[in-house]
Amino acid sequence: MANSLRVRPFATVILAMSADGKIADWSRTAARFGSPSDKTHLERQIAQADGVLFGSRTLKAYGTTLRVVHPDLLQQRQAQSKPLQPVQIVCSRSANLDPEYPFFSNQYRAGFSLQPPVQRVGKHQRLLSGF
Repeated sequence: MANSLRVRPFATVILAMSADGKIADWSRTAARFGSPSDKTHLERQIAQADGVLFGSRTLKAYGTTLRVVHPDLLQQRQAQSKPLQPVQIVCSRSANLDPEYPFFSNQYRAGFSLQPPVQRVGKHQRLLSGF
């Protein structure tokens, strides 16, 4: 019976989108939070996470990603025996990213996720052979 009480892994997805379906303007200017409470909500969610996935365009827009900075949230992570910051994983097709971005400094636990090359076949995509 003890096995049935185990906590199963789970994922939390937080998405942001404006009314027109985009988060940035035509020139890909970095989006800003609608309110301080929006930013606080996102930081609280990040503080609960073991890892955060985000796209390369987010990294290119900001040069970095949101870190846990609120003292109460940092203390909460320490009390849970977690590192002060969750692993931050940038997803990119090409890995064509500027190594001078603040994200690549030692303050982040960084990782990469690269999408394998795809070939368009009509409306569909298929993975290229060799992957």
